[in-house]
Amino acid sequence: MSEADDNILNSIRFWVWSGLYSPAEVDALIDGILVDDADEAMLREAVAPEFDAKVQEEATWPETTDCDRLDQAFDALNLHGILALHNAGYEMSDGLEDVTEALEALGRENFQGYCFYHGQDVEGAAVGEGLMIAFGDLDDDATKKFEVGRLVQTVLQEVGFKVEWDGDPEERLNVATFDWKRRRRTKRTLTLENERAIQSPTSLDIRRAVGRMASDEGPGFVILEGRGQDYARNSRMALRP
Repeated sequence: MSEADDNILNSIRFWVWSGLYSPAEVDALIDGILVDDADEAMLREAVAPEFDAKVQEEATWPETTDCDRLDQAFDALNLHGILALHNAGYEMSDGLEDVTEALEALGRENFQGYCFYHGQDVEGAAVGEGLMIAFGDLDDDATKKFEVGRLVQTVLQEVGFKVEWDGDPEERLNVATFDWKRRRRTKRTLTLENERAIQSPTSLDIRRAVGRMASDEGPGFVILEGRGQDYARNSRMALRP
């Protein structure tokens, strides 16, 4: 096996075990790092067995992992007006671009701040270096940014994390001990009346649907299917995923 093959295999293993990508997405990611002397057939054939190995290992994991707790914290932050993004690009600049795009799609008026972690942060967490969380205020006000940081820290602590932060709004939060074990998400579908269904909706998709339900021009019903239950609510009721 060549050095190039070995390097690409390591990337495949990381993508699979990160729990952030589907088999099709990993196959597409391979396209971006293939080199001329790589054994493409061998590399692509390695994806499915790696996913199988991960599924077997998941059976030994705790019922609630640190990644599950992180999801709980980010869902809570989104509902409290803090745009919380998972795996936002590969570095800080990518994360900030993702924040801008999400605010444009969801409505800046619905949020007071944001937080995220990016691909390099996932790499650090995967090798036991903790998980860094960036945050900010939409008006770039130092006092408000401190308040956003404190809120993010508080919510993370409420789900059981130890969060290191000295209160400096220019410094990121550090979830000091983070055991990166992310299961593949259970497939869910969010259906709004007379609209195309959203596959594997995020908490932001659900939040946006809930907001629209309060409008006279919003959907008459919303259905969230998955995780063993179906949820249907009219425009006068709150959706509880």
